Amino acid sequence: MSDSTIRSILSSATLVRTDEAKSCFRDAKPFRHVALNEFFTSQFLSRILMEFPTPHSTENLRNRLGQSSRKHVVENICKIGPAFQAWDAFLKSKDFIQYLEEVSGIRSLIHDPEYHGAGTHNNFDGQGMLTHIDFNHHPSTGYHRRLNLIIYLNDEWDESWGGHLELHKDPWDPENDWHVSYPPIINNAVLFETNEVSWHGFNIIRLPEGKKNLSRKSLTVYYYTKERPENEVAPKHSSIFAPRLMPPSIKPGELITNEQFLELEDMLTRNVKHIRGIYGFRENLLMQIEGYKRKIRQYESHLVLRTVGQAIQVGGAKGISADGKLLDTLQAVFRPLGSVSAIKIHLRVPEFIGANAFDVSVNGESFALHADEPGVHAILCCLHAECTKEITISVACGRLISPNEVNGSPDKQCFGAIINYVEFIP
Repeated sequence: MSDSTIRSILSSATLVRTDEAKSCFRDAKPFRHVALNEFFTSQFLSRILMEFPTPHSTENLRNRLGQSSRKHVVENICKIGPAFQAWDAFLKSKDFIQYLEEVSGIRSLIHDPEYHGAGTHNNFDGQGMLTHIDFNHHPSTGYHRRLNLIIYLNDEWDESWGGHLELHKDPWDPENDWHVSYPPIINNAVLFETNEVSWHGFNIIRLPEGKKNLSRKSLTVYYYTKERPENEVAPKHSSIFAPRLMPPSIKPGELITNEQFLELEDMLTRNVKHIRGIYGFRENLLMQIEGYKRKIRQYESHLVLRTVGQAIQVGGAKGISADGKLLDTLQAVFRPLGSVSAIKIHLRVPEFIGANAFDVSVNGESFALHADEPGVHAILCCLHAECTKEITISVACGRLISPNEVNGSPDKQCFGAIINYVEFIP
């Protein structure tokens, strides 16, 4: 991207304050961030404002829980217009990413072409956002979320109308919580790090009569990295919201004003809606889990072991995966097509498991193997009498372990060996 292109989008004030922004970002509390004034050039700001999308109606807007909302989001910004296409090209350019890396100190940043959860945000009267920490992994790539950039586009805004971005210390600890606040003033931007303590949200928008046509407009973009410092890595989660607590203006023993009553009523209503939404989301997840369990049972009912010799499997095998991993006690039934005097179970113990012990039962007769080292092994089960009827086999192992526990492999499935095949000997 040429220097002239950069200067057509970022204001000279933004470009000359890189060192100052870097210092502010590094030292900011309650977590690393920086506020940037006069972010865009006036010409590019005008282009973006002209193309900024608005919904045809705000009546049917929904949030991520399916509840009615006062927020409009467009993620596919490239379809909005030429100015947004230029903005998209700029966001993924090497030059701008280097600028963000220089300010934040976070290297190897990756632009999100999907704009998942980002793009254009348009919040209307009555909308707010509970204090939260963001989802920490991209849903498609699994990359770590590292930076949020928000640019405000409100050509008319009074600070008394709310909508201020609030960066909190810890909303779960109200006695010690505190926050810094940034009003959504036009062409102001906030860049902040996202991690497990970057609590943020914005207070409710209250527009006066005659101004209800206005809204809180912003551009948002998130950046990711393939890795992040080990001490910051957390299990994958969606956005985590903290409930709103008692407004500090309400004191025990004091009469509350009508305005305070409305604020308290609104707080309780929003908390109840949020809790109901979470329970609804939970019920949907439980239904999905039950559906997956049914599919697994159906899948297991068709699992077939590899066999050598004159026998066929009756029904599905249990305790084993499709690729032969011994996940639990293996249970399988076979019908011999002739007489069987012995059964040999061929298995492999992977290197990461090491030694393991196996107990085998064939129609109630017990056999055992202690594998002192990894590798290929066979358990020979000589029957006291030739068997011509159904044969029930079970295999249990001394320990189950996952590759992840030993060598950090992505495979977290616990198993004790891999069953190669079952041999039926006449």
